[in-house]
This record gives sequence, structure tokens and C-alpha cells, in this order.
Amino acid sequence: MAKQSTAPAKTPPGPPGYLFFTEQEAMRNQLPLYTSVFERYGDFVKLDGLPGISWYLVARPSAIEHILVTHQNRYRKPDVFNKTLRLLVGNGLIVNEGDSWLSQRRLMQPAFHKERLANLAKSMIDSTKQLIEQWQQLDDDSEIDIAAEMSNLTLTIAGKTLFGLDLSDKAEMFGASLRQALSHVSKKMNNPFTFPEWLPTEENKQFKNARNNLFQVVDEIIAHRRKAAGDRGDLLSMLMAAQDEASGAQMSDAQLRDEVITLLVAGHDTVAATLAWVYFLLGSNTAAQTRLQAELQSELQTELQGAQQEEREAQAAPEHCGQVSLADLPKLTYTRAVIDEALRLYPPAWGQPREAIEDDQIDGYFVPKGRIIAVSQYLAQRHPDHWNQPLEFHPERFLAGDSLAKERPKFSYFPFGGGSRMCIGNNFAMMEAQIVVALISQSFTIALVGNQDIKPDPTFTLRPDRPVQVKLQKRK
Repeated sequence: MAKQSTAPAKTPPGPPGYLFFTEQEAMRNQLPLYTSVFERYGDFVKLDGLPGISWYLVARPSAIEHILVTHQNRYRKPDVFNKTLRLLVGNGLIVNEGDSWLSQRRLMQPAFHKERLANLAKSMIDSTKQLIEQWQQLDDDSEIDIAAEMSNLTLTIAGKTLFGLDLSDKAEMFGASLRQALSHVSKKMNNPFTFPEWLPTEENKQFKNARNNLFQVVDEIIAHRRKAAGDRGDLLSMLMAAQDEASGAQMSDAQLRDEVITLLVAGHDTVAATLAWVYFLLGSNTAAQTRLQAELQSELQTELQGAQQEEREAQAAPEHCGQVSLADLPKLTYTRAVIDEALRLYPPAWGQPREAIEDDQIDGYFVPKGRIIAVSQYLAQRHPDHWNQPLEFHPERFLAGDSLAKERPKFSYFPFGGGSRMCIGNNFAMMEAQIVVALISQSFTIALVGNQDIKPDPTFTLRPDRPVQVKLQKRK
């Protein structure tokens, strides 16, 4: 039992009535509902869905730190989250709990050390250059759906970094199957009244077909890799070679598949969403895009000229392909700030659920055992107490000269979560995003087409809810 304060515990404020009856439509799309509740009742709110079913919405940095870090032993991921997501990822790291999670995390952690990730940068660079080559063949001011293009690109990168394979020929099928499966899982998480999986409804059959498509591709890759021994330098090789320090145990094929599917869900889809939002924001903010391109020209110009000379002599890649190396990334501070600001406004993991495993008190509010808490990155990172003009796109807030940065509490910005369960692939994701943005923005200016009414779609990963149409303007 957690030690309680001597002050009487309070119940957080919240809207009257039961949301299932009063806000039934909003319950299907919780992001607008949560935003409205946050604006009206504050950053620690009680929500009643049905009689006997209630949960808390938390966007207060001090409370978030309590839940995710300082008292994380009092909370766990709830069964409604784990059991549903297990339909897709099995016993992957994202849903694993307890000693099993700790053992699996230790097995996987070495694969994500910065030194190992450096070996994967070339695959990211090569894949992005291939896309740029394709775009260069298009007419000037051609229109594309940048969200779909980034989804295909990150799937190609995932294939090369995870498996050492080019999955571009499977991008359409694989991407569609992944989105179908995630949509089904998200719907089951957020709706207490769905049909059981064994019932042969059309939706259940579509989910199983999509899941089978994903499993078949991954199982075939694992089986082929078992026959062809050797370290190829990709993540699958690292996971297959990983051994428990105490027992010497390695992952079974089933566990490998679960972790690979987890990495695809957490890696491909989240980075694709981030890049779509980056270019949605840059496409409608000319000054920010100009400053980004000026930084790239200033920081990479000398290396670019030298690299182009070498390419001309070797008759290698065309001159119009930009250049960037892993060593360049720390110099690209504004590029990083653009990505950070996109993650602030549109974090791919827009919220994360926790369940109290014992009675607790947070900031004077009583949290009973069994209570579900929705911790919201999306709202905390738009909190007007911690961000000036919180809904506006200002990458400068992430630069060293920002005078307000030191005043912000730690959990006013946490796109990759926090505590021991912080996303294991955060360095991988940031490296990939920075490489892609640096290369594309050297070769093209991205202009948003017209006044598109694009909103965030909170179906699992926070993606644009429709195609993001942009014009590609080639740069000299």
C-alpha cells in the first residue's frame, strides 16, 4: 500500500454524466474529446464512460513523472491494452510485463546501441536517395501524397535495416495489411462492445487475413535466415545472435517474429507519420523551410562539393542527389529542431495507458487500485502553462538559445515515453528522420497544395487523416 498524504484525497474534476450516452460519437475518436475535456477541466480529469467504468486523463508533467518514473512500480500497462495488442504482436516487448519483459529488454538492448545503429545509416541514406532519384524524373511542380511516399520509404528502410532485404515490391500489400491490423486493434481497445475474435464477422476475417499476410512474410524471412548463418549487420542478425547473460538462452522463432512485428509497428509506422507531419508543417511554413535549407547548404556544402567531384570521377550517383553522413547529424541543429517540433505537435504515440496496481495519491488526487490512466503526450506537449503559442509551429523552441527551455518540466515533452519503458528505438527513429529530411530538403522544396483540411487520426499511431498533397519543386 502506498503511503498516503495526511490531507484528504480529492477526486479529479470531470464532465457530468456517462460519456457513452452523452458523447457516443466522440468516444469513437477520443482525441477531440480529450482535447475538449482538457481545455474545460484541466490537466488531471476523471472520465465516466458507463456505470462502473471510469478512467483518468492526465496531461500534468508532475503527475506523468510520478506515473512513469518516480513511482512506476505502482503502475502497469492495463490488460485491455496488452491483450488486444497481443492479437498482432504476440508477446513482443511493447506488451511484455514483469521479469519476462526485463529479460527480453536486456536481450534486445545491445541491438540499439548507437555504435550498432551507425551500421544501419547507409541503408537509410541509400533508400532515401533512391526515392529522390524517382522524384527527379517527375515534371516540375508534380503533386504527390507525401504521407504515402514516406510510408513506402520507411517500409523500404525497415526492410533493409531489419532484414537486409528490399521490401519495396511488398510495400503496398505490407503497408495496407499493417494499417488494417492496427485499425482493428485500436477499435477493440477503445470500444467495450466488439465481437469476439472467434466470431467470423467480416471485420474479424479482414484482420486475420491482414495479420496472416504480415506473419507469412516475417516467418519466411526468419526461416531463410536460419538456413543461411552469419551476421549481416541488420537488426534481425543481432536479435538472432542475442543471448541471455545468465542462461545463454536465445530467442525462439516465435519470439523473433513477435519482436520483428513489434519493431515494424513501432518503427515503420511511427517514423512515417512523423515525416508526413514534418513536411505538412514545412510545406505551410516557408520561413522555416528556408532556414532548414540554409542550414543544410551551410553545413554540408563543402562535403557536398567534394562528394560530387568524387561521384563525377567515378560516374556514380547523379549530381542532383544530396549528401549527408552520420557524422553530419549533430551539426544539423535546426533540422533536428524541426523534427522535435513536429513530434511535439503530433507525437506518433499520442497517449499511453497505465493501470494502478495499488492505491496511490498524485498531486492530492486519490488513484484507486485498478484505475486506468490515460497519460497524454499530445496534450502535455500542447500545455499552455509550459509552451508559448502551444498550437503554433516554432522549431526555434528546441534550439540552444531558447530562454524558456530550462523552465519547462521534464515531462512537458516526452514523445518516446519515459522511465524504464521508454521506447527502445528512439535513437534509431531520430537518426532515420534526420537523414531523410536532410537529403530530401537538399533536393526539393515542398509546397503544400491549397487549403487542405488535414486532422490527426488517432488510430493507434497519430497519422494525417487523409492524403497530404504537396508539390515538389526541384532545387538547383
